[in-house]
Amino acid sequence: LPRIHARCLPARLTQRGHRNTLPPALSNACLLRRTRRNNLALSASMHLFILLAVKLMHTANVNLDACFAGARMPLDFGERRREGLREILRAMLARATEWAADAVLIAGNLFDAARVTRDTLSFLQKAFEDIQPVRVFIAPGDLDPCTPESPYVNASWPSNVAIFRNPEWQACVVEEARLIVHGRASGPQTGNLDALSVPERSGWVQVALVHQPTWGIHLSEAGEEELLGLDYVAVGHIHEAAAFGEAPTLWCSGAPESLGFDDSGERCCLEIELGDNGIHVTRVPSGRILYKAFTVECSSFVGLSDATDALRAAVSAEALPVAARVTLRGACSSEVRYRLPQLRKAAGDAFEGLSLVDETLSDEDYDELGRENTCLGMFVRRLSEELRDAPDAERERFVRRARDLGVAAYRGLDVEI
Repeated sequence: LPRIHARCLPARLTQRGHRNTLPPALSNACLLRRTRRNNLALSASMHLFILLAVKLMHTANVNLDACFAGARMPLDFGERRREGLREILRAMLARATEWAADAVLIAGNLFDAARVTRDTLSFLQKAFEDIQPVRVFIAPGDLDPCTPESPYVNASWPSNVAIFRNPEWQACVVEEARLIVHGRASGPQTGNLDALSVPERSGWVQVALVHQPTWGIHLSEAGEEELLGLDYVAVGHIHEAAAFGEAPTLWCSGAPESLGFDDSGERCCLEIELGDNGIHVTRVPSGRILYKAFTVECSSFVGLSDATDALRAAVSAEALPVAARVTLRGACSSEVRYRLPQLRKAAGDAFEGLSLVDETLSDEDYDELGRENTCLGMFVRRLSEELRDAPDAERERFVRRARDLGVAAYRGLDVEI
């Protein structure tokens, strides 16, 4: 049976593959043919209507072309992560098609406008075009604002894409789904729902799409009365998926992927079904990487293999690939301390990315070295005296590091500065 979109109706359809079948109670109903508006009429004597839920996919903060330089990872890490973000968006759009979503709602920060490339725009145009007739609605955010130079203004977008380019509320109508999407771009009065006038349309689903409501920190106090007339409000900005208020009408989708060590947590997109039984929101996991920062105590390590085994063991139980920032601490031998590049290479295949922070202490006996009547002894004595007279902790760390590197260089060790 074809899909219809009426509101507050008692009977329901069950879905089996691509066919919708009536429940047994309605098996004797006289079914009329599909009309041009995609509605299904039953026998006039029964006066029954059937509702299939309006289905929406909600995401935000995809941040295509994001910069990963601050992660202190190998040079190719950023390129791999940017490609990973594309793959996640591609998978979400494929899911929207398979799930037969009526629309995809993107609540801002689809890309980083300061770094977005032509190749990324071409990717987006094709990805959105490939899911037609599914509609795509975009409310620009703070990282992808709709300025005169924005790709939202200057690029060509497929016919199934609607972009809310103005800071004032606008409405887009999807007739076949009996769906109205109200949206606006980020601006000085970003997302003030008080300024949104929602017309009464019996039998229609009405949703709002905005990157960041002006409620800000008071967002959780949003109540049913403030959202009167709206069946759902799709919000972005915050990277954690969450509902606000007692009624599950206003949702932040979070981010579909973590972007750094300060951006960890569950990553997902939302699937929303709005029907005669109200609203049903499902979190669909989308993250493909885990950022993890931890410390490894190196005092007991004899050689490089001990350190390699410890790093591998720290992430062996994780379900997702790990990008790790590992702080190495404790007094350890030069076999470990001055071979960090080799350690990174030996353990690297267990990680999506690996950054090593060296806070180890040398197991060298500098007092003994300083008593030697050699160039090395003279160097150690001078640096040790300066270390004792260091005026602050920062200078102390600097001199200690200089002494360690000087001794390592004298001995011909391959050190990382």
